[in-house]
This record gives sequence, C-alpha cells and structure tokens, in this order.
Amino acid sequence: MTEIPEPQRVLREAELSALDGLRKTQRAELIRRGLYPAPVRISDRRKVWLAHEVASWQQARISARSTKGAL
Repeated sequence: MTEIPEPQRVLREAELSALDGLRKTQRAELIRRGLYPAPVRISDRRKVWLAHEVASWQQARISARSTKGAL
C-alpha cells in the first residue's frame, strides 16, 4: 500500500510580501539569482511557494545576520 504524504502548506504571492517584506520585482531578482526559493506552478496562471522553503530562507537570513556580527 502506498503511503500518501502530508499536504504541503503553500503561500500565494500576495502573502509573501507580508512575510518577507520584499516587492514582487525584488523577489523575482532573488529567484533568478538562486537566492530565494523558486515557486511551484500549479496551473497556467498560478504559482505558489512552499511555506517550509520560505521559512528556511528566512532562518538562513537571520543566521547570516547573527554570524556577521560575531567576532
């Protein structure tokens, strides 16, 4: 019997600005440079981001900030 995985929480683009503080164009540039999680296309006109990937990106940014100030 095949085990069905748990559904992933997804975020729409409108939700991302409240979470990451970025404008759409800034986010697109970071995605292009491989510095932000890429979206998942769920239809021809809709893309979403996996919440756990965005959370990992945020944590990495926080960690980078913390280590830059360390002596």
